[in-house]
Amino acid sequence: MSLPGSTIALMFLSSLLCLPPYLAYLLFERSRRRARRHGLATARYTAAMWLSLSGFAFNLVHFAMSVVEMARGDFSVGLWEILTIAVAWISFWVWLFVTLVIGRKLGRRRKPL
Repeated sequence: MSLPGSTIALMFLSSLLCLPPYLAYLLFERSRRRARRHGLATARYTAAMWLSLSGFAFNLVHFAMSVVEMARGDFSVGLWEILTIAVAWISFWVWLFVTLVIGRKLGRRRKPL
């Protein structure tokens, strides 16, 4: 594979693995701000933010390790790579669900008097 092709492949892989947990983190951060503005409890959003941030860090570390293995030429898909893909997949579906269902309900909720 040529250098520009491998760069594009690495950019695609990094966005596939690291973008969903980061988007989930941003969504939970926005939801926490809305909940605070409406006077609701924010502990669950804070916990979800930390969980999403942990998933992002986990995927970022394993992506960097995979890039080093690819540079050495001894990359193989093992348990850690499967866990990294699973974290990204679960984060994507959580982000999608919260965006479409829970986030809109929280945005429409009125502030208690």
